[in-house]
Parts: sequence; structure tokens; C-alpha cells
Amino acid sequence: MKSAFTVLIVDDEPLARSMLASLLEEYPEIEVIGKVGNVAEARAFLLQKIPDLIFLDVQMPGELGTELRHYLGPATRIVFVTAYEQYALKAFDIGAVDYLLKPVDAARLAVTLERIINPFSAGEPAGLGEGEFMNEGGQLARISTSDILWIEAQQNYTFVQFGHQEKSRLSNQSMFEWEGALSAQRFRRISRSLIIQVARIKTVSWQSRDETFVHFDETHLQLQIGRTAAARLKAVLSHPSSSEA
Repeated sequence: MKSAFTVLIVDDEPLARSMLASLLEEYPEIEVIGKVGNVAEARAFLLQKIPDLIFLDVQMPGELGTELRHYLGPATRIVFVTAYEQYALKAFDIGAVDYLLKPVDAARLAVTLERIINPFSAGEPAGLGEGEFMNEGGQLARISTSDILWIEAQQNYTFVQFGHQEKSRLSNQSMFEWEGALSAQRFRRISRSLIIQVARIKTVSWQSRDETFVHFDETHLQLQIGRTAAARLKAVLSHPSSSEA
């Protein structure tokens, strides 16, 4: 029986490595099996041991942390830890399960670890049950997921916009929990902070490079998105049969 969830920390800053390792010591189910300072050292480590989870800095001397993805095991999960927000979309594109900004906040780290560890420790499926919604007060309310138009990150919460009567709610569920619970055939994450139900899109108005409006069926609501999200949405709509999130 597996006794611990193994972790490798890759960061060129010794203080950052030590601080993260110290935070992880609060979790008895986690074992930090390695701390290295660059991609080359990480590759050498991975020839000997493959961790369950890797906390990976992006901007490091020599090579970017994103180059390490080719050397990880298929079951290894990646959490990027960096001071640079511009790497967020790239992180999700290569399959990262979360993205933490430095200095790592203990409460934010707890959210990350909860969603990663629970499927292993609790023996229960992760994510929301079909038709369930966690509201701001922590109470479950029954909804129809097909009525969700979009979900947007709002600090530690998520803003959920429904089409029916154009109502909205604030949820305790994270973007990652929503992404894991919703159908990949209907919902796509088109930016770090936005999940959209492509199945409900009626029209898209490409106004300019920086201004795009998404219109949905059976409602007068519209969503304005930026350049990066618009580019990704355009790619998704161009390949509707793909299940890639």
C-alpha cells in the first residue's frame, strides 16, 4: 500500500525551495523526495525516481521549467510555481493541474493539495456530482449544468453565469474543480480565469484584436473576452470534435 504522496520541488531559488518544503511538512500524507535547482538536475533525479507530483518553477537559468514535461511519468502531476503570471496559459496548455504565484500562500497551497490528494486518500471521485453547485455559503444547491454559460475566476471564488433568467452565483468551487466536473465536450477552458460552454454559443463578434463578444442562445447576455481567450476560442470552434480542454 502506498504510504505517501511523493513530491519533487524544482526551483533555482534555495529560499523558495526551502519555504515550499516547509509548508509541505504540514501534510503527513506528503513526502518531499527531492529538491533541485534547475531542469538538468531535475532530469538526473527523474532517471532514478518518478514523483507523484512536481512543483516546478518556470523561469530558471539554462532552460525553462516547461521543457521538463517530456521527462515526467504519465501519472506525474505538475503544479507551476512562479512569479510570472504570463506563463499561466502555457502551463495549462501542457497539462498543469494548478499554477501558484510566489510567494506561495499557505491557504492557496492547501486548496491545490486538497484537489490533488483527495482522489488518492479519500477513495472518492474528485469534482462535483452532476447538477450540484457549491455556493458562497458552502451549501450545495441543485442546478442544471447545461444552463451554465460561463465560469470566471474571482480571487478565491468563481463567478458562475447562468442563462435561465440571466442569474449568476458566486461559488466556492475552484476553476480546476469545475473543469474536472463539467463535460469536456460542452465546456472549454479558454484562459486561466474563464471556462465557457461552447455548446451554448450562438455567435461570436470579432470586433478587434482586443475586443471580442460572445453571444449565447436563449438569452440576451454577452461576454467580452480578450485577445488570448479569443484566439483560443477561435481554435476550439474550428475543431469542434476535439475533446481537448
